[in-house]
Amino acid sequence: MLNYAELDQLLVRAQADVPAAACHGFLCGQICATRWPDEARWQEFLDVRCMDDDVVNGCYAEVEALTKLIREQLNSPEMEFNLLLPDDACRLEDRVDALAQWCSGFLEGISAVEDEERLELGEECMEILQDVSMICRAGVGEEFDEEDEKMLVELVEYVRMGAVVIYEENNELCGAEYPQVIH
Repeated sequence: MLNYAELDQLLVRAQADVPAAACHGFLCGQICATRWPDEARWQEFLDVRCMDDDVVNGCYAEVEALTKLIREQLNSPEMEFNLLLPDDACRLEDRVDALAQWCSGFLEGISAVEDEERLELGEECMEILQDVSMICRAGVGEEFDEEDEKMLVELVEYVRMGAVVIYEENNELCGAEYPQVIH
């Protein structure tokens, strides 16, 4: 799987209109909402403007592989699912911005469904979505310390587990099998 920087570079090369965190968040939101993201929807979300077909096709192939990995991680009994964000070596401000972008993408992914696909989520999941909406506006002041670093770690874990809870609740409600993709 591509790491955050590699996916971000790929999206920049393809002249996509979204950064890596938002892309991953959107795909996760789509998977939580529908169990399998609609290719036309995520391609529209990416808004790729590159005219080089090889670059565009390579980008789409990597994003398709990422959707499969996300599903595997969300279905893993070992709780392997993680948000695709910059690593800890990056500046705190960049990591907070990426978390906000991930959350924004996630909410867009959840809401980019047809009427018949609308989620009927319980109170806990609705609270999680409200919290994710507030995290979209997260930022770091000019002065920050180790407490801010700890808060970011806690927020990332909350969002990660929130996505898992939403996925599991929707999976339970739907009880449907995942579509088989044949290549």
